Order: sequence, then structure tokens, then C-alpha cells
Amino acid sequence: MSKADIIIVGAGIAGLSTAYALLSRRPGLSVIVLETGPAAGHGASWANGSMVHPSQATPWLEANCDNADLIARKTYRLAARSSEMLRANMDAFGIAARHRKSGCAKLYQSRAAMDADMQNLTPLFQEGLRAEVLTSGEIRARLPIAGAALSIAGGVIFPDDHTGPPRLYCAALIKRLNVAGATIHVNAHVADIQPGGVTLKDGSLWHADSVVLCAGAGNSVFKNHLSVTPVRGYSRTFDISAGRLPNMAIMDDTAHISVTPLGDHLRVSGGADIDPDDCLYDRLEAYACALLPGLSEDIQAARKSDWTAQRPMSDCGPVIGKIAPGIFANTGHGHMGWTLSAGAAELAVDAVLAG
Repeated sequence: MSKADIIIVGAGIAGLSTAYALLSRRPGLSVIVLETGPAAGHGASWANGSMVHPSQATPWLEANCDNADLIARKTYRLAARSSEMLRANMDAFGIAARHRKSGCAKLYQSRAAMDADMQNLTPLFQEGLRAEVLTSGEIRARLPIAGAALSIAGGVIFPDDHTGPPRLYCAALIKRLNVAGATIHVNAHVADIQPGGVTLKDGSLWHADSVVLCAGAGNSVFKNHLSVTPVRGYSRTFDISAGRLPNMAIMDDTAHISVTPLGDHLRVSGGADIDPDDCLYDRLEAYACALLPGLSEDIQAARKSDWTAQRPMSDCGPVIGKIAPGIFANTGHGHMGWTLSAGAAELAVDAVLAG
């Protein structure tokens, strides 16, 4: 039997950020983090698109949610605060500038797609989102991707978005949690959560005053406590010299693929609509070659790693706060997990400390 003040289920970016926020506010708390996988900071937090993008707070069409504009506004406000917290934390953690870029761009392959997205972004513009709308020639020159073999009708640059490496950020959190006295247990398979603690699949009981559910969508405990859908993401990372990379992350509204420069790496990622029976990693690679045709000659030799994981998404936006006596949640962020991590953790801690 183990006992703690707080048990956090899940050691991805949400769980680690929640533990860090707790111990920053209340040093000396006994905090245990339980992770189903073999290591903390892996899964959906390991090699995602790496974009901190409040600009993308609009719910996915696949979410099929009511009150989409209201959810977008609320998520954007949280994302904007979280974005600045992440900038400050990456500075404090000493994450080198070469891994980080300011601004994110979005490309549109048709004028109709661009007009539709501008309509979707209207609630965010009203909340203060800044954007520079550009013609096809202007966006090609600004990135620069003049030779891109893609149909580009126009684009937008979101100057307040930025990028950073969640893998290095998670490693920094783990280091600080160890110093602060938190305990992270891996290969800990949670069977159930109840007021007062959790039960593991091996039958052992872990007692706590409060439990915070930050687990990935594949965890069975969601069935009893939350309506969260797993949304799979994919990425392929390449070793590419920095001089050959775009000067900021690029999102393609039509292809639903993003390309992110990270130091001497290029990460190409895609989301839920990619057919798992398709050659998805080859599709990501083909897109990178079309966007940056100078890579096509040696891109196979530059392949570094492939990644896929399930991200938890709620149809009603992130689930943050008290869900039952002694049980709290910080999950359901979907494609906004990295962007919302610091701000969502702060809200979750507010709820936990208020009881």
C-alpha cells in the first residue's frame, strides 16, 4: 500500500505539467505520478508537431461539438496564457534558441478553403488573435518556399504562435520533479480510480487525498469517468541542416499536415484523418519533398524516426477541474495538448487546492 497527498495518473505533458504546477505552488506535497508506459514523457508527448499554436483553438470538425464558437473562445484564452507560460518556462529550463522558432504559418490550397478558415477563425480574431493574411506569392517569399511544388492560393502567418521541443521540455520537468521529491512510477497499469485513491491491475491500492486524471485516451479508466475520444497522430523526423529548413512551422489546411523546424531536425506530422491503411509515413515524407523540393535527393538518408500515439480529445473542449469527490481531470486537449499544457495545469491545480 502506498500513500500520497496527490496521485496523478499519466506522465505525459499534461501529467508532468500538473505535478510541476502543484509542487511549485505547494512545495512539500507528497506527489506520485503513475505512468502505464515504460517511461515518462513519451506517448503523445514525445514527437508531436511541436507547435504552440493558440491560433488553432477552433475545435476540429471531427469533434462534432455544440457551441463550437464558445469553446473556441474559451480554449483560445487559455491557450494564449499557456503559450506565454511555456515561453517563460523554456527560458527558465535553458532550452536552446536553436530548438525554437517564433511564428507559425498556414497554407491554403484553394481560395474557398482559405475563406472558410477565415470564417472559423473569426471568434479568435475577436478574442485578440493576430494574423497576417498573405497572397500566394507573399507567403512563398516569407517562409521561404519559392520552389514548393504545391498549389498555394494564399496563407496566414500567426506571429504569436511559436514552436519548441516537448521532448526536451518533458525531460526538464522530470528533472525538476525529482528534485522536488515527486515519485514517478512507470509500468503502473491503473485499473480503477475512486475517491481516496487508485487500484492497479496487480491488485495493489494506492491511497491519496486527491487523484488527478491526466492519462492518455487509451487508458481504460476513462470509460468510468470521462467521455474522451482517442485521436491518433503521426510524425516522421529527419536530420536536416538548419540552413535548409523553413524559418517557421508550416501547417497545410488542406492536407492536414504540418512541417516544423527543430534545431537540425525537420518534423513532419499529420492528424486524425490520415487513413491508417495508407502508407502514412511515406505520405508525410512526400509532402515534405513537395514543400521543400531540395530535400528529395537525400531525404531517405536523413530519416531519423517515426512516431505515432493517441491523443485524448473531448467533444466539449478540454476537461479541466473536479469531476467527482476527490477526483480531478486535466485531459481532452486533443491537438492542443502541448499548447495548453502549462495553462491547463495551472487551472487543474486551482481546482485541486480548492478541493
